[in-house]
Amino acid sequence: MTTWSLDALLAQADSIPAVPGLVPSMLACLRDEDASTDQLTASLSHDPILVARLLRAANSGAYHTSGPIDSVQKSIMVLGVRRVRDIALTVAILGVMEHAPPPFDIHVLRRHSLSAAVCARSVAHRVGADADHAFTAGLLHDIGQLLIATLLPAPYAELLGRCARERRHILHAERELLGTDHAEVGGELARRWGLPGEIVAAVAGHHDPSAGHLALTVHLAEVVSHALDLDESPHNLVPHLMDGVARRLNLDFHELARHFGEIEARFLGNRLALGV
Repeated sequence: MTTWSLDALLAQADSIPAVPGLVPSMLACLRDEDASTDQLTASLSHDPILVARLLRAANSGAYHTSGPIDSVQKSIMVLGVRRVRDIALTVAILGVMEHAPPPFDIHVLRRHSLSAAVCARSVAHRVGADADHAFTAGLLHDIGQLLIATLLPAPYAELLGRCARERRHILHAERELLGTDHAEVGGELARRWGLPGEIVAAVAGHHDPSAGHLALTVHLAEVVSHALDLDESPHNLVPHLMDGVARRLNLDFHELARHFGEIEARFLGNRLALGV
């Protein structure tokens, strides 16, 4: 078998679609408190799939309006900047996963990415992390797995199956096979796509107990996502929570648990709006 490394994998990064250039520009635009509705509309209107999702969300039964919402500008007014941002980022990033190879079920992969993002935003609010960056990093946290599976479908499918049966940590098995792991691969992909450094570090460090605040937030969000079985995976396994995460985040688990119902409701709302 070919010996793979981080550099060898990233040399084949074009095997999966790049995150659209819309994402970094949208992150900047939607974080600009002085950005006008017209600026946001111009930033978002060129993508017909995104426009369709925004209109679908704005016209859903959850929003009481006097008439149909038929433009991006009206959608922004009804949904608010944060909701629009979440929908736009989710559509853009989940589009990268459109042709996920075996062993991935595209529907489960998308639901897991979205559920981790929703959980990351909720956790971030409670631990003082950047909630917007947490949402984006949650969407992208396993993107490295997608590249590895695309390049090595059979060996990686075998690796995932063995880890599930043996309840073994996937990173150790990846390092034995590749000399690297999906978190490191994903972080470097995010860097090459021009995403903010904090998001890059969170994707790269979401399995590293010494990583920064946002990375630990995403790690905890992934654990919560699996614990609530939001992605409805037929082979759901709750990952081990790294030692010291709660202490470093100064998190009260009992307080977080009181919000599980809210997390589930937010995930369901996002899922319905996006058709995931």
